Amino acid sequence: VIQGDYNDFASLVAAFKGIDKLYFVSSSDIVNRFAQHENVVKAAVEAGVGHIFYTSAQRKSEDGTSPIALVADAHCKTDNLIKESGLTYTILKHGLYTDILPMFMGDKVIETATIFLPAGDGKSSFVSRKDFAAAAANLLTTEGHENKVYEMGAPVAYSFYDIAGILSALSGKSIQYVSPSAEVFTEQLKSYNLPDEAIQGAATFCVAIAEGEFDFPSTDLQDILGREPESVKDFLKAAYKL
Repeated sequence: VIQGDYNDFASLVAAFKGIDKLYFVSSSDIVNRFAQHENVVKAAVEAGVGHIFYTSAQRKSEDGTSPIALVADAHCKTDNLIKESGLTYTILKHGLYTDILPMFMGDKVIETATIFLPAGDGKSSFVSRKDFAAAAANLLTTEGHENKVYEMGAPVAYSFYDIAGILSALSGKSIQYVSPSAEVFTEQLKSYNLPDEAIQGAATFCVAIAEGEFDFPSTDLQDILGREPESVKDFLKAAYKL
């Protein structure tokens, strides 16, 4: 077991000694994320890591105007830091997880027959976490990825209107999609006594979806996997046991 702490530079240097390939998962500490990422990249340089693979994120805007600027800014800065570090790198610009769909829509979506989210008609190229994991294994065990940036989205992007149609076909019920304003959505969820942080997170990401921040369909992931990624339909079928 090798221990390293994003906040402890010395521990990272020690952990990275003798490492040929480093799969660098972005920190989940949004507020302190970039400072932690600086530690990782500088430690990788000092330890002489051979090749760094970074789990970045798809994004349309890099000028601070995005609804998720706080999240996207750290990824943008980290991408640039890695490119300027002199390390051999591969930037993996992940799309939104398909796994967030049940979190956003709730476990009663078939029962209520309504998706209630402020995502407008925006689309996202959703990918399951297990497909990202499989792609990572393929990347780490093959060559030819040096100093490349991959758009890790699915080949097809879906709106929540599309997802309502998929759920309708799977369930045999007519599932409607209602897109309220972010303010109405927030007030509605507050009435259910949900945590403010969870409400704000869902609202912010949905507004970003509405503005096209994750609409980047791509075949890069499919090429890396050597097969088609798990479809949104197959994921939802399993998630809702349909």
